[in-house]
Amino acid sequence: TDNSKMKQILTPNGAEKLTCFHIAAVMSGPSERNFDLGMRVNLKAAMDILEIMRSVSAKLGAPQTYLFTSTDYVTCFNDYNIKHPCHEESFRLSAVSYGVQKACVELLVSDYSRKGFIDGRTLRLSCVIVKPGVFDVLSYPYHGIVSQTLGGDHKVFHCPLKPEQRFACSYIQNCVDCLVMLGEDVKGSAIGTNRTIQAPAISYSLEEIWKAVQQVATDMKLPLGTVKWVTPEESGSTVKEINTCPRVDYSKAKNLGLPHSFELREVILDYLKSQGMV
Repeated sequence: TDNSKMKQILTPNGAEKLTCFHIAAVMSGPSERNFDLGMRVNLKAAMDILEIMRSVSAKLGAPQTYLFTSTDYVTCFNDYNIKHPCHEESFRLSAVSYGVQKACVELLVSDYSRKGFIDGRTLRLSCVIVKPGVFDVLSYPYHGIVSQTLGGDHKVFHCPLKPEQRFACSYIQNCVDCLVMLGEDVKGSAIGTNRTIQAPAISYSLEEIWKAVQQVATDMKLPLGTVKWVTPEESGSTVKEINTCPRVDYSKAKNLGLPHSFELREVILDYLKSQGMV
């Protein structure tokens, strides 16, 4: 949010081309608790960076690449989107401030690109599992069912959602690969007027994730806790319901050549490696 610092970071310093990867954000839970902070970081800071990139583009004589990371929380949690996979053209009207703020920037990235101010592109990420130690975001159960059961203390994970509850989940390494390719290899003209691309994500139920966790624990001979399916009130979690659409359509990403192949077992093993468990 320090505009002068951002100007300093985004100074070309003799470079002929500059690419900005904008990943920082205040996530769903904190944005709900602190509306002003979410607005300052997720919307106003992004608008400042768009203007800085516009100025850099003018100095270098060509639109420079700006890659913004968004979220599938931007889509409207309505009956149609619940029943059909959401994509880049799905109606934006999020049920949370975080999604509304990100949706505003998605639109601005497309408009700044249309005007020739920047060469913008937005990668819309779904829930990136597994995040350890995360308790106050909408996607918490999809992290906790892995992070709170795998390990040496045999924890009981009190899951506040039903086992059949689905959520679009993505893999961190795949997201990184998509970001690099989208920022360096994909031409803006190939993206189209709508500069948003839904990142690859697969719809998993909590039950499917739990079965995969049990299989990995068995195969790797790891100690494993248990899952107790409880009401949101009984769980003690801030998560009461998932008001984000359960499936996404990432055809545009595939057509642009972005990597899109991963399996749940791979995601869980990568988490274990990152935590030094295997």
